[in-house]
Amino acid sequence: MAISIIPKENPKLPSWVTYSFYSLAAFLIFSFVGYFILNNTIKNSQKSLEEIRTILNSGELASDSSLKQEILSQKQKIDDFAKLVKNRFSVLEVLPLIEKVCHPDVWFSSLSFSVDKREVSLKGEAKNFESLGQQIYILEEESAISDFEVANISSGENGKISFDLSLKLAESLPENE
Repeated sequence: MAISIIPKENPKLPSWVTYSFYSLAAFLIFSFVGYFILNNTIKNSQKSLEEIRTILNSGELASDSSLKQEILSQKQKIDDFAKLVKNRFSVLEVLPLIEKVCHPDVWFSSLSFSVDKREVSLKGEAKNFESLGQQIYILEEESAISDFEVANISSGENGKISFDLSLKLAESLPENE
């Protein structure tokens, strides 16, 4: 057994790994804070709405129609906001889907997502054409994807296949297993 007396410098991680880690950590923190702020806002709005309903049902404001109109206007805004929040679509629902349908020999280097159109655009690279074909088969079988298009297929370094993938998501994503 050899004993080493000369100290060796520990290998350092590339700087992009460190930046990625801190960026993702900051994103998660901001997401959680935003979630709790919105959740608190919704609860306060619902409490205010119940107070307004109680006052309206008691008939105390029957004589002041302008105030009643303003209250009803605010109630409509709260109802509209509640409907928007209830029917929101989160980008975070897309990430588990991408993870689920990704073939082991295929990796994606970029992702862009359009919430309005429910479209995901990916730039990917496959180990070979067989892996790309299997990836296409996986996408065809996935019920959460209503349509997809593979474009700009080209052969890269070491026989790797580069391609662009556009996914059209179904109206409702299935629950994660």
